[in-house]
Amino acid sequence: MDVCIDDGFHSIESILSTMKSVMPYLADRAVYIIEDNRDVHKEIKIIYPNMYVDHQDELTIVSNFNQ
Repeated sequence: MDVCIDDGFHSIESILSTMKSVMPYLADRAVYIIEDNRDVHKEIKIIYPNMYVDHQDELTIVSNFNQ
């Protein structure tokens, strides 16, 4: 997959669980978009330190390449 938009449950736990399940199927230059959560970006930065993580308010964008 090149793009994944997580519009499921908005808890940090469910977002991280979904992300873990999807990560093996993402393309080399994929973008993972998470909406409706203000704080999940903090956990993602810890769990995936090599990923590029950007956020603003309730939107988080994760990719495996720098913008």
